[in-house]
Amino acid sequence: MSISDKIKAVRKAKGITPTVMARELGIEATNYPRLENRGNRLTYENLEAISKALGITVIELLTWGEEIKEPIVRPEETKKLEKDISRIEELLDYQRDKIKYFKTVIAKFVIESAWEEFIDSTPDPIIVVENEEQAEMGWDYDREAWDSYLNTYIFGTTAFWKLFESGLLDNKVLKEVEGQPDVLIPFDVRMLQARRKKQADKLFGKVDEK
Repeated sequence: MSISDKIKAVRKAKGITPTVMARELGIEATNYPRLENRGNRLTYENLEAISKALGITVIELLTWGEEIKEPIVRPEETKKLEKDISRIEELLDYQRDKIKYFKTVIAKFVIESAWEEFIDSTPDPIIVVENEEQAEMGWDYDREAWDSYLNTYIFGTTAFWKLFESGLLDNKVLKEVEGQPDVLIPFDVRMLQARRKKQADKLFGKVDEK
């Protein structure tokens, strides 16, 4: 179907007469048939004006009466895409596991470093306790003093605090390592960590907390 035929088909389908089209286009009624029959010689500006008068877009006019076919996707292409997606998901899982491992190693190192200084700097940090049920002696430590010391130690050690700011160290991984207490994170750092997590979720998808 030529462009002229498409214009006529749309015009007749919408019940618009040549006289009405001429009036919408601002031309003499006797000149409209000649414009409509120009077909492939119509400029884009002509097509735009005619489409507007017909109440449709230029694309709708040019594709009028044509069947829009769905793109053909070959089975081998689908299998390749599925294989590529599977490979990417495996790579992401591997990277997540590796990051989690490094976070755990970092957390253990920070806790061990803090514990050594806690033992050396705190008077009598170890408390001897008696287990009456088993009739034996054991030991414990001042947990409140340790909680406070760990917060002060991380906050006061630039290198370790940078790990918190970067997200390589956080309360979740500290809790997973021997059930350590929450570190009191300043509001601005928490907001920074939240933005980074949101960006990561957007890029890699939200990871379910386990």
